[in-house]
Amino acid sequence: MKKMMALLLACTMAIGLLSACGSGSGSTESQGGNSKDTSTPSEKKYSVSAMNILYGAAPPTTNSSGIKAIEERYNIEYKYIPVAAGDFNNKVGVTVASGDMPDLMLLEDTSPSYFNWVQNGMFLPLEDYIKDYPNLSKIPQSVWDTLTTDGHIYGIPRLRGIPFHAMAIRQDWLDKLGLSMPTTYDELYEVMKAFSNNDPDGNGKKDTYGYALDGDFSGANGLFGSNRALRTGWYDDGNGGIQHGYLMPNAKASVEFMAKAYQDGLVSSDYTIKKGAQAEEDFLTGKAGIIGNWAYTAYTTARMDKALSVNPNFKVAPVPPLTAADGYKGNGTAAGYYGFFVMPVTLGKEEDKVRKLLSILDDMMSEEGATFMQWGIEGEHHTNDNGTKVLTDKGAAEGPGKYMLTNHAAEGEWIFSPDDTELTKSLKEQSFKVAMEGEPYADLSVGLYSPTNAEKGKELGQYLLDETNKIVTGQRPLDDYDKIIQEWKDRGGEQIIQEMNEAYKKRAE
Repeated sequence: MKKMMALLLACTMAIGLLSACGSGSGSTESQGGNSKDTSTPSEKKYSVSAMNILYGAAPPTTNSSGIKAIEERYNIEYKYIPVAAGDFNNKVGVTVASGDMPDLMLLEDTSPSYFNWVQNGMFLPLEDYIKDYPNLSKIPQSVWDTLTTDGHIYGIPRLRGIPFHAMAIRQDWLDKLGLSMPTTYDELYEVMKAFSNNDPDGNGKKDTYGYALDGDFSGANGLFGSNRALRTGWYDDGNGGIQHGYLMPNAKASVEFMAKAYQDGLVSSDYTIKKGAQAEEDFLTGKAGIIGNWAYTAYTTARMDKALSVNPNFKVAPVPPLTAADGYKGNGTAAGYYGFFVMPVTLGKEEDKVRKLLSILDDMMSEEGATFMQWGIEGEHHTNDNGTKVLTDKGAAEGPGKYMLTNHAAEGEWIFSPDDTELTKSLKEQSFKVAMEGEPYADLSVGLYSPTNAEKGKELGQYLLDETNKIVTGQRPLDDYDKIIQEWKDRGGEQIIQEMNEAYKKRAE
């Protein structure tokens, strides 16, 4: 009996060692971006489906070298489901309602629909698994907090950088007019005035203006960073709670700033009907000298090429956060992710598959896995000339990056894209750094749920925007701002404040 027990123990230990070799992050060895499957012969090959948002006109092919490389790396059959951005939220709703969800499905944010689905038990809780994966474990607790609902984590984030919006300014215009980088709101106003009146492009015409603003005020995110105002998020109210950006102490002063700028012709006279892309077009084509909603990711080769094709002397620089009248200096930060992947609750019956899916996401966040997803296989998807990788035509068209779900945390070299030039790399680094100067602050409402906000928030937000624009354009006096805020509160805003603060304090417990 003792001999039989010893033999059984030895076999059990051997099997455990084999299992340990096949677990962990689930990553495979890769040299120079090449894929090499290190799965054990006995590991089950899973079919994995993933629905993701598609930006751009044409979806990537579903039978490509990139798909095959991913399948080999992770020992899976990979069904990638790209959905056009304009149809994505509708498609998500239809998919959840059908009861036939893919293994991994991106949700863009914690919307009212998300909370409804959670309450109906549609998604699998994942908090008990996270500690078992090295890269998931490194994700800041602040990120997990925003993805925690009633004590459970239902999504794995698609990582993005914490640094967010900062203003961008035409440095060549500053140089031409002999102006310095603005550091306060008064200095910024004088720069805007000079950009509007002093012919910064040198064409002898009065055809430029100071600030590229759009109709929904998103272009003011960088502008009023240090004022912590006129933003749709919720921020520290100084009393242990949170407050809507339109109700922050400097909000009325910010409206006054914009109203004066509009009256003096320092913003476009038709800004209220401009979309964000149209405001950006004005900046890139030399009509406006400052834009306020650029993050480090905005400095792309395509944007720089467009601007330089209009004016070869185009030179842009990120603006450090201004010092506000109350002495505050800082910009709002991002949540650290854009969207997150959920799993259907039915996968709870297949724990091994859940762990396989998590190991894939964990690997995509690793140095090695992210390199593979970005560059693919050397000689097929990229070339390597003395350490400098360049995507081939095949890599650009159908490399693994076309089918990527999440990625390495944005830091160091990982803030760059494969097509970045030395110019865009430099600008990204500057913007990344500038956005975090001073006292950066987060939108504390991410991941919070208010029933009244779910019901009325969109309508009330539009009311704030419309009435604020009326003050800026001179249709209402500045003193009406207090009346607008009171009307917002009476229509449901007061209840939203109460519910958001209750949810905020509950999350902190």
